[in-house]
Amino acid sequence: MKNYGYDRRGERRRGPDVWFKMISWLSFIGWLLMLIALVLFDLAKPQMMTFFDRFFHVSFASVWNYQLTLYIFFVMIAGFFLSLIGLTINAKRHRRKKDKYSLSLILLGIVSFMGAAFYLIRFWRQY
Repeated sequence: MKNYGYDRRGERRRGPDVWFKMISWLSFIGWLLMLIALVLFDLAKPQMMTFFDRFFHVSFASVWNYQLTLYIFFVMIAGFFLSLIGLTINAKRHRRKKDKYSLSLILLGIVSFMGAAFYLIRFWRQY
């Protein structure tokens, strides 16, 4: 089997470059957006009536907060585009056998897409 001189050159990368750091930061910011979306989801969902609510006749919101669900949709779209940008950078940088695609960005894209699709299916008719 011919070697074509790949072993002789050695590794020229001297550690994480700007693009690798950018992929890491995009992944971190994307998952931070998903955390924000989870907090917004908790604030937007209707409250459950408990025994004490019934006993003390406490009133509460029994419907979704549609304004917050719209914000959740925008956060999901932003997370999806961050994952696309990161995967595009990752694809341009992917040249060697040892280079790998960022699993975190792939999962972020899937979760963001599914969250935005859920919003469109469940809440789009409310506006």
